[in-house]
Amino acid sequence: MSAAAPTPRVSWVDALCATAATWAWADVLLGRAPGWPEAALGALWLGGLVLASTTLAARGYVRAVTRGPSARPRVALSFDDGPDPATTQAVLDTLAAHGARATFFVLGAKVDAHPALARRIRDGGCELGVHGYEHSWRAWATPGRARASLERAQASLERAAGVRPRLVRPPYGISTPALRSAVRATAVTVVGWSIRTFDSLGRGDPLERARAVVARARPGDIVLLHDAPRTAGGRPPLGPAMLEALLTGLAAKGLTAVSVSELWGR
Repeated sequence: MSAAAPTPRVSWVDALCATAATWAWADVLLGRAPGWPEAALGALWLGGLVLASTTLAARGYVRAVTRGPSARPRVALSFDDGPDPATTQAVLDTLAAHGARATFFVLGAKVDAHPALARRIRDGGCELGVHGYEHSWRAWATPGRARASLERAQASLERAAGVRPRLVRPPYGISTPALRSAVRATAVTVVGWSIRTFDSLGRGDPLERARAVVARARPGDIVLLHDAPRTAGGRPPLGPAMLEALLTGLAAKGLTAVSVSELWGR
């Protein structure tokens, strides 16, 4: 899928950092005492870094896909943190019963542990993307680690399912200069979301949560769900329990659940 525009060499966050650095050097060279302009610029710089790092839609470091075209009545369902035999099987069964498809952003370590599940995702007509090898922000802290985590997860899927995915969703949706470097080196597309269900908290009424998502859903949306806890034995997400009501509600609204690449017509 080539939905995302190429990640630019210089983004708005780079320009902001360069402006702040230039201003600081000008103060030093001219002997100016910092005042309210420096305080305002510093606050803007700090806020910009937080926004660029925590919001993929801001496109601070990478040009992430966060929604698709709205011309057709489709939404993309995406599941993170699997595969897990305790939950992923049920998700695939529910999708198949409704003739729906989704994109699974899997962890390489779990694919190595459950390769048959990765093959079942593929054989069920769903799409495979990577979520890193392990669910850890530390693995994405430096360019070398980020690229290694991405390529190791891709290799796990190649061994298990014979596919080398080109879609990636970083853990927690965190964007960094290291992620940008890894994306450039591997020519992958970063995928975010436009609707976050917060199902990974594992609390609340799944039916009410599904109804809230259906009420918000519009053509072109990418919905973030989870088919497994981040670590084995962790709190199960609500995603599997929400899915039946979610698919029924979307269908009643005239919306078809597809994969991310299908949403873009590829």
